Amino acid sequence: MARLAAPAEMEGKKIFHLSGLLEALRFLPPEAVQPYSDNDILSSWLDRQGYSELAEELRPIHGAVPDCVKR
Repeated sequence: MARLAAPAEMEGKKIFHLSGLLEALRFLPPEAVQPYSDNDILSSWLDRQGYSELAEELRPIHGAVPDCVKR
């Protein structure tokens, strides 16, 4: 798996790969993820990494954590 150039950072952890993002989303509580969603941080990072379609699905849904991070 190739390392992606610009890491995302969530709760002090740097994320270099899509799999790292998935792991963070699985283990962080939804309230910790919410600001990253609301402020377009997740979707912008995905866009820069070449995952435009996924980024568009996760564009800010203010007030609601995307279904992918709900437990």
